[in-house]
Amino acid sequence: MKKLACAIGMFALSHLLLGEFKASEYDTFKATETFRDYFTGFGRAFTYANVELTRRGQKPLFCQPRELKLNADNYMQMLDEAVKVWRSVGGPTKMPDMTLEILLSDRLQVVFPCDTPRP
Repeated sequence: MKKLACAIGMFALSHLLLGEFKASEYDTFKATETFRDYFTGFGRAFTYANVELTRRGQKPLFCQPRELKLNADNYMQMLDEAVKVWRSVGGPTKMPDMTLEILLSDRLQVVFPCDTPRP
């Protein structure tokens, strides 16, 4: 069991170094703390990008309500939903194996569209 945990840890670490996780690998990694931390940081990076885009007078990537502070649970729930959608449209048999980073970006934009005024 320790060898399996070590192997999964090393595989996750290699993904961190390569900088992407594939949707087809989601179930393998979703329960690990490293995965959760990685996507919490990735989600925060999108928020920081929004701050910079707004500062430059450009449209943000997504428009979450000001009073809502996104956390790891929110990002994991969004990834769950994004992977469900990806699988429902055929997953790897009918479309490319999307990176989870792209799926999270897309999900943030779907959940918090910028076409309505921010509260």
